[in-house]
Amino acid sequence: MTKAQIVNRIARNFHMPRKEASRVVNTFCEGISSSLKKGNSVSITGFGSFSVKQLGGFTARNPRTGSSRKVSPFKTVVFTPSSSWNPAKSRKKSSSRKGFANRSSRNYFNF
Repeated sequence: MTKAQIVNRIARNFHMPRKEASRVVNTFCEGISSSLKKGNSVSITGFGSFSVKQLGGFTARNPRTGSSRKVSPFKTVVFTPSSSWNPAKSRKKSSSRKGFANRSSRNYFNF
């Protein structure tokens, strides 16, 4: 789903002009962005949480040429979905044997 689709859905569901719905979505995104820039995490109940993670430096290699270069440490945004998104994680596993998937959790991506 794109930002424009979100704006259209908000405008339709709340019977407001697209311009006003666009301001709502932009304000929401800016609020999350500014909070993450300050180093805070953002948690939305039932949806998930956004947080900033510091990744250490490493040596990257170009597989085609084989040349290496160092990548300095950097920060990235991590999204962790709520457990309510994944019914397999929110249920207790019935299988006690390791290596075997719980039959009910095989198709948890079907909505």
